[in-house]
Amino acid sequence: MPYVSKIPTSEAKTSPSNLSMSKPGSRPKKELENRYTELLKLARTVDEILRLERELATVRGEIESMQGRLNYLAIGFH
Repeated sequence: MPYVSKIPTSEAKTSPSNLSMSKPGSRPKKELENRYTELLKLARTVDEILRLERELATVRGEIESMQGRLNYLAIGFH
């Protein structure tokens, strides 16, 4: 009987059906974005607002980068 590896291929790891913004790496970023947005509503000083907006911009950039990568990978499978 031939040996069959159970190690997933790179295609299995990145096929469009496996790509989602709900993956563990992206979910915390969306949760962090939501948390910063809620904190921004509570900010009382200009300094607090500026700090939170800076953090929001960073997190949103990371989310957009991840989404772009997912889109790029998904296009490669069509």
